[in-house]
Amino acid sequence: MFFKRSSKVFVEVTAEELRMMQESLIALRNELVAAGRYTDPVDEMLTKLIR
Repeated sequence: MFFKRSSKVFVEVTAEELRMMQESLIALRNELVAAGRYTDPVDEMLTKLIR
């Protein structure tokens, strides 16, 4: 089975919305670290948001 790569979607967000997303991802990452779980997907998303 082959998957078709979908086109990229760009969403405009305000500075406040961006801050909320970053804080939420950081909180999720902290929970995963405390539980000893894998954090790479969250780290990748944080990197993309910061750029």
